[in-house]
Amino acid sequence: MSSEPLTGKFIITCVNTDNTGADTYEIAYDSNYNTIKEAIYDACPSYRDKIEVWMGPKYDYIANGKDFYIKFFGVEGDVPAFSLKSGTITTLNGNEITFSSEEAQTASTNIFYEPIPFDLLHTQHSEP
Repeated sequence: MSSEPLTGKFIITCVNTDNTGADTYEIAYDSNYNTIKEAIYDACPSYRDKIEVWMGPKYDYIANGKDFYIKFFGVEGDVPAFSLKSGTITTLNGNEITFSSEEAQTASTNIFYEPIPFDLLHTQHSEP
């Protein structure tokens, strides 16, 4: 978040499923979700086709800040935390730039699937 228009680039540090860390290339502050996803794929190929990225609703104007979500699916075990930092060649510029992240939903420790609500069950049959 910045009180003056944001400019520059940022880097995502990700950790592969084999615990090797890597940085993405510098991503422009106004990049879309596909660019972010491809940067993660390039830096951490073990997440290819196992993440979904979409833009969040927090900022009305991209020059005020960047808000995006990363959803992991098909990854066995805990996903190590990703982190954000300013670009090293083209740094982020603005007043009071902050980076924050949160784990929206923790992985379940339950070995069983959560119950399926009855209204989502359906079978194809011609007789009861």
